Amino acid sequence: MSRLKVCVALLAAFVLAVVCQPMAHAGAVAYFLDGTTMNYFTPSGNTALPGGWTNNGFVGAGDGNAYFLDGTTMNYFTPSGNTALPGGWNNNGFVGAGDGTAYMLDGVNMYHFTPSGLATNLGGSFTNNGFVGAGDGTAYFLDGATMWHFTSTGKTQVPGGFVNNGFVGAGDGTAYILDGTAVRHLTPSGLTTIPFFGVGPGNNNGFVGAGDGTAFILDGTTMYHLTPSGATALPGGWVNNGFVGAGFVPEPSSVVLLGLGLAGLVGCVRRKRQS
Repeated sequence: MSRLKVCVALLAAFVLAVVCQPMAHAGAVAYFLDGTTMNYFTPSGNTALPGGWTNNGFVGAGDGNAYFLDGTTMNYFTPSGNTALPGGWNNNGFVGAGDGTAYMLDGVNMYHFTPSGLATNLGGSFTNNGFVGAGDGTAYFLDGATMWHFTSTGKTQVPGGFVNNGFVGAGDGTAYILDGTAVRHLTPSGLTTIPFFGVGPGNNNGFVGAGDGTAFILDGTTMYHLTPSGATALPGGWVNNGFVGAGFVPEPSSVVLLGLGLAGLVGCVRRKRQS
């Protein structure tokens, strides 16, 4: 490969790293309703957004934006303000899908919301016994003992009958449910029972998705890290006074690209001076 091609490839890596770096921190934002005032938070501070609001449902969209039900009016919030979406809505279950969209159970009907205002009626006659966003634009919904996997175009039943003693989205299109005292890993095509080799969760004292396809559950005072293939007990004894998943940030890849691009550019400049 010629020196020119090498330099072009390294320059591309540098540009990609610069672009990816802010994207790695795109999730470091939040919306907060203070009384009737909506605030947009970043690590550097907050901005008060116009309007006075009443909270009847509030979910993050997973892309730096949010959906907010004010009375019966659905609003889509961005850092610059809000857009009122068509329709009047009643919240019987509301989750962000992780891709900029959301799902809501309005009465007994399921709807999929997009930023453009399109609310697709996914039909059904549902009762909410558990509802989580899966992080990839889909959601899992427990109707009685029947589990459904929802997409923007419809639903698929996940085999089995379930009792919800804890239910979290895993962030990668899957979810975990504590079904009685057994932990199941749910996928669009079915489920897997997580092996604990005779020990493990029987009690849910805290349960969160980690955003990378795994989850953490506190059983009594023992913390377990759940993966699709098994569970690992973590050292220590714990009392839950607050528990949240912090999400998964693919930071190292962008740093590697940035370093590779800078090193390559320095090398190309040196070669050019020597020639």
